[in-house]
Amino acid sequence: MSQKKAFAKFIPILLILIIIAIAGWYVGAKTLSLKNQNSTSLNQNTNSAEQKWETYINRKYNYRFDYPVWYAIMTSDSTTENAAFSGDDQYWYFISSVSDSKFSSLNEWLTENKDKIMIEKRKIDGYDAMVVKHGNEEGYSAMDRVTALIKDNKLFILQSRINLSDLVKLLDSFKFEN
Repeated sequence: MSQKKAFAKFIPILLILIIIAIAGWYVGAKTLSLKNQNSTSLNQNTNSAEQKWETYINRKYNYRFDYPVWYAIMTSDSTTENAAFSGDDQYWYFISSVSDSKFSSLNEWLTENKDKIMIEKRKIDGYDAMVVKHGNEEGYSAMDRVTALIKDNKLFILQSRINLSDLVKLLDSFKFEN
């Protein structure tokens, strides 16, 4: 009789352990599935080394840069001041724009744009450039970056929400034709 009592006490504990094991397996499988889906999606869109790139050419201001082919050019006219690109995810984009500059330097531009925080200074095709991010403005993501350079009294702005490795590759490819 003592074996039956010991076994009867063990059954509820065994059932609880089985339920915990099944619940743990289920949660782990769901977490791994979501992680794999997110990883696959990100790898398809942001793996700079493997994705294909095309070249955008602006004929009005004679500059070019490479961009990932999964971005669609929203502005097809290459003789305008602006070019907009959008990714397959609404949160990934970049916009290239050119305007007359009232600034004599990028430091002056940064001083007037108090909502921007400098990330780095760099050279783009031999010109001084500045990569900045938005401050704590509502509606902006930590991924939002603005790259600015001044050439021939024109302010060139590249506003982007793309991953950093793609942005670096894009900026490294930026060239003026003349």
